[in-house]
Amino acid sequence: MKVRVLFFAAMADAAGLRTDDLDLPVGASVGDAIDAVFVRYSALKPFATSMAVAVNERYAARTMVLEEDDVLALIPPVSGG
Repeated sequence: MKVRVLFFAAMADAAGLRTDDLDLPVGASVGDAIDAVFVRYSALKPFATSMAVAVNERYAARTMVLEEDDVLALIPPVSGG
């Protein structure tokens, strides 16, 4: 199944792009998709413990099962003041 991945801010800079498509097996979880992204874009690994994840514009747990054409957003930590 195909899942669209969105990268934001520093993660987009590290990956060198803002979107990508992943081909995953049916029944793949958010965690499976994240693992696939880290294999493809090893420069994103430093974000592994601090990023937020959303599926179809809702925060999601890594155990959530993805469906065809879901949109997975990987959101780095945000600071400001």
